[in-house]
Amino acid sequence: MKTFEIAILGAGASGLFSASLLGKTNKIIIDSGIKAGRKVLASGGGLCNFSNKNMGAEYYFSQNPHFIKSALAGFKPQDFLDVLDENNISYYLRSSGQYFAKSSKDILNLLLSKIDKQSTIFALDNKIISVVKNDDIFEIKTDKNVFYAKKVICALGGPTYKKLGGTSCAFKIAQNFGHSIIPPYPALCGIIWDKKQKKIFEDLAGLTIKAKISCQNYTFTDDILFTHEGLSGPAVFKLSLYGLKNKEILINFLPMVNFKDFLLQNKNSTKTLSNIFAEIMPKHLSLVLLKDFNKTLPNATKQDLKYLEDSFCAYKLKVQNTYDYDKSEVCAGGINTKEISSKTFESRKIENLYFIGECLDITGQLGGYNLHFAWASAKAAAKAILQDL
Repeated sequence: MKTFEIAILGAGASGLFSASLLGKTNKIIIDSGIKAGRKVLASGGGLCNFSNKNMGAEYYFSQNPHFIKSALAGFKPQDFLDVLDENNISYYLRSSGQYFAKSSKDILNLLLSKIDKQSTIFALDNKIISVVKNDDIFEIKTDKNVFYAKKVICALGGPTYKKLGGTSCAFKIAQNFGHSIIPPYPALCGIIWDKKQKKIFEDLAGLTIKAKISCQNYTFTDDILFTHEGLSGPAVFKLSLYGLKNKEILINFLPMVNFKDFLLQNKNSTKTLSNIFAEIMPKHLSLVLLKDFNKTLPNATKQDLKYLEDSFCAYKLKVQNTYDYDKSEVCAGGINTKEISSKTFESRKIENLYFIGECLDITGQLGGYNLHFAWASAKAAAKAILQDL
């Protein structure tokens, strides 16, 4: 019975990066896909938004918000840039702070090239069935083989993008070892219209505007996109990180305008309101928001003005549903990090069992934060394992 020093479950970003850092340790990488790094290739629209210049715990959401601080301190954006520079991989910085590669293939090829081929076996096209621990050895059963290892790094991600290998397997493994799961949900995704909303907004499909959207204590100002199915765009994606299903959101369609001053400036205008608002927003959107309101401003009462302000600057929208995992960037929620070491990412319940990446209850905002957490968590786990060997 051959026993590997380390079994890495998952050939995605965090799994491959951890393998690249583990040098010549005897290891096996197990994944259900026929190729490694499928999600890496698809990330950032094929450009791989691998990190962000603006980095900190405040850009992540978790039930245990302080957990991520140690990993971020141990691996900063510049650390990954140094790796790219050392290997002549081109990248660029967008004004928003996002770091992109010229091609996702460059990032994947770099990860694969850094893995020591003499000490590493890839067991691809192996769907993991179970992981158990007998004495000090882990037994990993797949649909094709049984593997044994002294240490296990679970880097299986979450259930997003099933076609690219998304699975809830990490949650099941964690639960079988006594870990609790923070209820998962799709995040960094769009909102789906209900029947009434679809009737109101369907003619706006294709329209993009800058808006300020809020839910509970969270607010983002960025582009929103009207689609045939619902509401999308960066602002919606960012807000969805905090869970929107069955919640009410507020939308300010004029975040850069002092609405009361604008009305005051036009108080004597005899133009129709749709023509007045066409000066500061798309006319077809103003018509939707005005509904049947047809008064001129000189004839508007205080109640009318309040109605207009609410319609344009505090539009209430009840979210019935969001997109599912197949149309979401990430899965929020996951393995409870209170049961994981923030320094080493080792389970506090099972010795030599590590969880890294998206399977944990750590979810970053849109903009390269989730891939950076994949690198940072992999670095922390690999460092701890090398010190222990």
